[in-house]
Amino acid sequence: MKQIVILILFISITACVDNNETKPTHEPFIGTWITIEAHKDAIPQSEWLGIQLVFKQNDIDSGTYQVIETPIDSIWHSNGVWYKSNYPNSIILDNSVDLDFDIKNDTLWLSKFLAEPGDSCIPGVPCPLSLNGQWLFKYRKE
Repeated sequence: MKQIVILILFISITACVDNNETKPTHEPFIGTWITIEAHKDAIPQSEWLGIQLVFKQNDIDSGTYQVIETPIDSIWHSNGVWYKSNYPNSIILDNSVDLDFDIKNDTLWLSKFLAEPGDSCIPGVPCPLSLNGQWLFKYRKE
C-alpha cells in the first residue's frame, strides 16, 4: 500500500511540472508593427511612416519578415528571413545584416547599419539618397 501511495504522489508531482524546454519560445518582436518614425544618420525619413512590418517565427531561432510596400528595397526587402544572433537583442536578416532591437510596452526600436549602398532601390526608380549609414526605426504594435 505504501508503494502505491508513493507512486501516486510521484505521478501527481511529475504531471504538474511545466517543461519549458519542449515549448518554443516566441521572440518579443513577433507580430505586426507600424512605422511611426524612421531616421538615417539622425535625419527623419518620412517615406517610411505608416509602413507595416510583420515578423513571424517558424522555429525557436528563426522566422520570416515582410514589409508591406517597402519604399526602398535595399533598406528593407519586401520579405526575407531572420535568425537569432549570438548577442541578446540582436537578430540577423537575410544572412547578412545585423539588426538590434529594443522593446518597451508596445514600442519596437530597430537599428541597423548599412556599410555600403544596396544593389537597387525600387526597380526602375533611382535611389533618392545614399543608403549607407545608421538607420533607426520606431514601430508601434498593431
